[in-house]
Amino acid sequence: PSGPSTNGQPRARTRARMPRPLAASTHGALSRKCCVRLVAGADLGVVATADIEPGELILEELPLFLLRAGELAQAAAQGCDAQEALIRSRLEHVHTAGQDAFWALADCHSTD
Repeated sequence: PSGPSTNGQPRARTRARMPRPLAASTHGALSRKCCVRLVAGADLGVVATADIEPGELILEELPLFLLRAGELAQAAAQGCDAQEALIRSRLEHVHTAGQDAFWALADCHSTD
């Protein structure tokens, strides 16, 4: 639906091909065919609750910030400090909750 809501604010437009979300935030939505729950040995995980067809949209999120490939490559050539400075400069424009969520992410490629 679109148009004004009961609080006078415009309603967000929904995409027809996306199922009604189970869990939604200001950043995205999760399909009814999945849920977030504790997974033994892995903390929280997204688990299928129904069959998912190949190519079916199950999660949609908006990015917190964008980096162009050239920017990232240039920073990488200058070293880790330059990469971190570039990321921090983008995060300055992100709300506090988004910054906290970003820094809480785990690096699956880390050797730590």
